[in-house]
Amino acid sequence: MPLLASDATTLRAIANASGGAPSIDVALVMMERAYGLPVGAAFTLFAIGRTAGWLAHAIEQRSQATLIRPRARYVAAEQKHSS
Repeated sequence: MPLLASDATTLRAIANASGGAPSIDVALVMMERAYGLPVGAAFTLFAIGRTAGWLAHAIEQRSQATLIRPRARYVAAEQKHSS
């Protein structure tokens, strides 16, 4: 992808500030700018990619009739304060 002149500086600043590599969000925004896409195209591309994964996850979860990889359990606010 063609980078704009300021992109390399931005990538270094993000890496230095976070201690890690920039996320896909940064890449999508840079792609939006580099190709002159409409404002908001980065979000749209991200959402399209995530939607495919969400649909696949929902189909798999429905076929198994159970939650896949539950990461947390909901605890009502009143239960949190009473314990």
